[in-house]
Amino acid sequence: MSATAAALTPPKAPPQDPASTRILDAISALLTRQRESILSGSADELPAISQALGLQLRHASERLPRSAVAGSASALTQLRNEARINLELLHRREVAVQESLDAMLVNSNRLDSQHQARVYASAGTLARTSQVGRAFASA
Repeated sequence: MSATAAALTPPKAPPQDPASTRILDAISALLTRQRESILSGSADELPAISQALGLQLRHASERLPRSAVAGSASALTQLRNEARINLELLHRREVAVQESLDAMLVNSNRLDSQHQARVYASAGTLARTSQVGRAFASA
């Protein structure tokens, strides 16, 4: 290999540690479960998944040597992107739920005002009916 070819060749990434690969795969699987739960609207599963993610991340930070982390830079970048996607999906879901609640509130207020109008209208009808009934009874 010539000197220029050697200079143009990117440095080889350090080999990945099997333990780091297992931990990163477990984190990736949890992020996938989290994304599926968000997409399906299964909010009940999210706290357990978040707790498991926290445990895996704590385990990774305590157990993995710096050299293993450096060798897994692309995998860590991928995990960060997955987490960012999940956060954006969760934010979109939150906005959609908030818009639905706002629409329900508007409809609820409209229904309340319609109900009040009917109650007042029927109270007037009932008042006239009772007056007619009293007049009829006194005759």
